[in-house]
Amino acid sequence: MKAFWLDVLKRFLASAGVALLFGLFSFVLLFTFMSSSLRSPVAEVPKDSILVIDLTMNVSDRPGGFDFEELAMRALSKRGEPKSFHLLELIRTIRKASADEEISGVFLKGSLQPVGYGSGYAALAELGEALNEFRKSGKPIVGYAVDPSLPDYYLLSHADELFLNPYGSVLFNGMSAEVTFYGKAFEEYGIGVQVARTGEYKGAVEPFLSEQFSDSNREQLEEVLGDRWSDYLGLVARNRKLTLERLGEISREQFHLTAEDAVVAGLFDKSAHYDEVIDRLGEIGRVDEDTGEFARVSLAKYVDRPSSVGDLQALEEDERPAVSVVYVEGAILDGWGDDGEYVGGDEIASRLRDIRNDEKTKAVVLRVNSPGGSVTGAEAIRREVERVRADGIPVVISMGSVAASGGYWIAAKSERIFASPETITGSIGVFGLLPNIKELGNRFGVTWDVVKTEPHADAFSFVRPRTEDEMEYFQLYVEDIYDRFLDHVAAGRDMNKTAVHEIAKGRVWSGKDAREVGLVDEFGGLGDAILYAVELARLPDDFQLIEHPRVETPFEVLSELLETPLASKFSVDSINKDNLVIARFKDMERNLGMFGRLNDPRSAYAVLPWFWNRGL
Repeated sequence: MKAFWLDVLKRFLASAGVALLFGLFSFVLLFTFMSSSLRSPVAEVPKDSILVIDLTMNVSDRPGGFDFEELAMRALSKRGEPKSFHLLELIRTIRKASADEEISGVFLKGSLQPVGYGSGYAALAELGEALNEFRKSGKPIVGYAVDPSLPDYYLLSHADELFLNPYGSVLFNGMSAEVTFYGKAFEEYGIGVQVARTGEYKGAVEPFLSEQFSDSNREQLEEVLGDRWSDYLGLVARNRKLTLERLGEISREQFHLTAEDAVVAGLFDKSAHYDEVIDRLGEIGRVDEDTGEFARVSLAKYVDRPSSVGDLQALEEDERPAVSVVYVEGAILDGWGDDGEYVGGDEIASRLRDIRNDEKTKAVVLRVNSPGGSVTGAEAIRREVERVRADGIPVVISMGSVAASGGYWIAAKSERIFASPETITGSIGVFGLLPNIKELGNRFGVTWDVVKTEPHADAFSFVRPRTEDEMEYFQLYVEDIYDRFLDHVAAGRDMNKTAVHEIAKGRVWSGKDAREVGLVDEFGGLGDAILYAVELARLPDDFQLIEHPRVETPFEVLSELLETPLASKFSVDSINKDNLVIARFKDMERNLGMFGRLNDPRSAYAVLPWFWNRGL
């Protein structure tokens, strides 16, 4: 019997050893395969190549690297280009192409795929400026579209030659901001929502209380939309050499144009099939003998990204004085995390603390693309901005597509604020959102009871409404925070507090109007803010740029992948991207998801929730 069990043990150990060795071999094989698939290749640019920029991507403000779905799909199916690039690397790549003797032109195609707060008009405006700079090199830009959206056309209009598929169409129908309101549904299902707020224009809580916009909220939205649409028409008019009057006629009278109509209207130069565009690109560059099509290099292969541990080590060993760009993109929560859609105040504060202890960093640019969020989270960031400046390091703000409420809270006390006319900002106001599910539970026979030492021990409970005394306290608390908000803005903008209150009241401003009322210093993009920071810090021409967060290498992304169950990282968002019904339900899911993720410890928020819907 003893011999039998020894034999079993030997077989078990042998099997375990084989399994372990096989596992290690599989890991090495998987790592080698995926790393080689994901490594940003050194671009071998054929002579007279066309740089192909496929707009089927998300243009984010912050570096994001690869997501896990993309990582696995690219490794297993070798599916082309990553679907996310950040603004600064796109601008660098276009500048690189303009000076590259091997590049003969740029080809724009595809349709933008916004994710989170990416692909906003302010970012697209900066990208458009880079395309205009490229044209000054004498190299042409060719654009091709099938059914372009307004943001697509915003970029495509910069092309020297613009083609539309004969079976395509153009929607040139103006802009709208459509918000889902849950007030009646919450009432119907017994979900109670109590609110303390400041500012007649602070419509942040309306979706949870009402059935439609209030008059004041509708007024400010009409003004912001009007400013943005006017700016849009102005840019298209300049790029396409059309009059504003003509564009206005198109949007009011035609709005949905066939390919033939779009050419006649002057929005496109010619109706053409894709093969005809390929032939034209061959004329601009040259025809590749192997493929029979135009010589090309894709954006994914041409862009410069760190691809190895060695690349990172070289960056770390670079001792040149630096400007650190810190990205705040997404709704601000209390705590940690940063995924481009939500960002923790403690996360950004920690990065700023690290920067204060980094001897290389001589100036900071805070790129804000956020509708705000938790007051506690925003205050954690603002406090660190103040400490960075106290250490003699200048802080310059670059506003992205939105820098409102808590996004403005963190921006107010800086050396200078840059914004674009397309930026949505202001919304200087505060609200407290206090939901409860007492009636909902009661309808299903669920009740709650409590034992407490003091009358208000359960004041923050989600299973009962607040008393009048408690709501009076919350209102005073919110008003106190609003008063502090005004103090920060008055001190940061060197304005009278009363004057700040007059332009605050929760009101939303376009970048254009924000500059007129003193909330913004000047128009400019991220590059302008960086150059201003360089001047403030008196840095040499060979300064370096350090981004927080930076682009991850494939090795880092793969390590994260192996640490986390693969199935939990996959998303089906892209499957139903073009289904309008599914998209509407996803909007609802996102809005209610934000409702559930608002996590300020005292339920106080400075946020602009109608921006979540991406109506703007």
